[in-house]
Amino acid sequence: MWQEKTDKKNRLDIKNMTMVGVFVVLIAVGAFIKFPIWFIPFSLQFIFTNLAGLILGKKYGVLAVIIYAIVGLLGVPIFTAGGGIGYVFQPSFGYIIGMAVGAFVVGHYTENMRDLKSMIIGSLLNMIVIYAIGLPYLVLIINVYLSKAVALKTLVVSGFLITLPGDIVKCYISAIFTKKIDKHIR
Repeated sequence: MWQEKTDKKNRLDIKNMTMVGVFVVLIAVGAFIKFPIWFIPFSLQFIFTNLAGLILGKKYGVLAVIIYAIVGLLGVPIFTAGGGIGYVFQPSFGYIIGMAVGAFVVGHYTENMRDLKSMIIGSLLNMIVIYAIGLPYLVLIINVYLSKAVALKTLVVSGFLITLPGDIVKCYISAIFTKKIDKHIR
């Protein structure tokens, strides 16, 4: 009996860690599918970090995003504009921090509610968290660290309003996708 439980736990851990690795790669690939818009490169990272939280849950979803961030900070050029420890001074790095927290939020919100409405709401909460962390970081880096006198209105437009409609669509797409494959993965 004990051996059966241990074997099942090991299989779950191997499956989960494999899925974490897959999502690290997907997030990295999503970073290279990008469209530059003013100060913020618009990429598909959000869809994959959101899917990580939706599919892997709070524990493994956030782990995938954290591993992605660590690999990028170690110098592997997997962020939208490169990699390395100096990337923490890029205006968009706050969004990566937000993606880790957001993956946890969406995973936590949807762990016991697997209906489409809950997944959409969880995804929207994820998006709010990302903006709540990313936008102030953007303002701080541009105006303080880079010493550029950029109006707050300009930064809010470029770091929030321009990307918001696309991110709302990505919330719906990732929720629908998760709902369709949920029964096969869980």
